[in-house]
Amino acid sequence: MQKDKLSLYLSLASVATAGIAKGQVQYLDFNPDLELQGNLEFINIDVDQDSIDDFVLITEDTLVAAINGYYDVGRVRGGGYFNLENDFMGNRPGSYDYISMLEMMDAIGPSQAFLNGGTFAMAIDGANPFNEPWNGGATDKYLGFRFEIGDSTHYGWMRLDISADAKRVVVKDLAYSLKPDYPIAAGAMSLSSKEWNIASFLKLTSKEIWVDLPEGRGKGELLVLDVKGAVVLREELEAGQARFQLPATAGVYVVQLQFDGQFYRQKALRKPD
Repeated sequence: MQKDKLSLYLSLASVATAGIAKGQVQYLDFNPDLELQGNLEFINIDVDQDSIDDFVLITEDTLVAAINGYYDVGRVRGGGYFNLENDFMGNRPGSYDYISMLEMMDAIGPSQAFLNGGTFAMAIDGANPFNEPWNGGATDKYLGFRFEIGDSTHYGWMRLDISADAKRVVVKDLAYSLKPDYPIAAGAMSLSSKEWNIASFLKLTSKEIWVDLPEGRGKGELLVLDVKGAVVLREELEAGQARFQLPATAGVYVVQLQFDGQFYRQKALRKPD
């Protein structure tokens, strides 16, 4: 992919999906999704749309010569784009830099570890001989990042798919906190505050959802989604207490609460009876 062609593609994507400020979070939905595949192909991502690239993702798809033939290698890597202050969440076991794979609602903030760059996934002849977190493929998983706006640091997330052969990446959307040095949860589109604390209004047990909304702030909505993103429960909420059953099938669900202009998600584990 030529650089001018890539720049045009990213420009068109950005125009089609203007950022939305919501609850002190800036959100950007790439439409169409950004797709990356090929040997030493790359995407530069301008998180805050200021015409300065903040991060780069790179794919590799190559044959490496060896004494007994060739190895088919796929690898996905990335990091801050010419900025040592822009980092991805990650860890460094031994001398290897690995980018962390996050689940929805995992924390991203000052208490986490970050790297300026590293590897997401690596496959050699279809196998994963090392321990990169995204090995084996990933769908709708999250990347945590921090970057600079002026002299302040902001935290955010990107939602990605990575193929099992580590040769293809899809970037779907991203969001970041507009408040400097303030943590955000993976997948969240709003921030917690003293006025609005999800623990105050939402309680999950192994089988039930308890909601207690305060008076005077209008109606709310509760959604329960399965691991594929399908809605399995939708309820309109009034002020006061309400109680709902999680689906009878054991597994992991996402409980989504919208209320008073805020949006929250929390994982729920439905245990077997």
